[in-house]
Amino acid sequence: MALKRNIGNCAYAVARVRTRKRFLLKREDYVRMLGMEPSAIARFISESQYGKDVHEFGLKFSGADLIEYAIYAHLARSYSEVLRFCHGDLRTKVGEYMRRWDIYNIKTAMRGKLYNEDPARLSLSFVPAGI
Repeated sequence: MALKRNIGNCAYAVARVRTRKRFLLKREDYVRMLGMEPSAIARFISESQYGKDVHEFGLKFSGADLIEYAIYAHLARSYSEVLRFCHGDLRTKVGEYMRRWDIYNIKTAMRGKLYNEDPARLSLSFVPAGI
């Protein structure tokens, strides 16, 4: 007896993800950023799809911290959006892939505890991209 599976909306999800691919930074952008200072990199990425995130963290952080927090926030939001438009078994599989961020967050919490990091600052390092 074969089990009926709900494979989900793979074709739709692939089409949506492929359209998002055009918003990724190009190889030339990365080469250009290699010669920039962190503040210039933050300004450069704020003019792309990361702008909202850079402005969100711009008052609290600067330099490499600003870039890191902005990129992680954008990553988390993008993963959540992808998970929202996946259905059926596809949603389950994509969700399992995103669980790696839960593991990353656990490791971050353990490292923070080991080095007596401030919990408020540590919570900013979490990537809320898991399920």
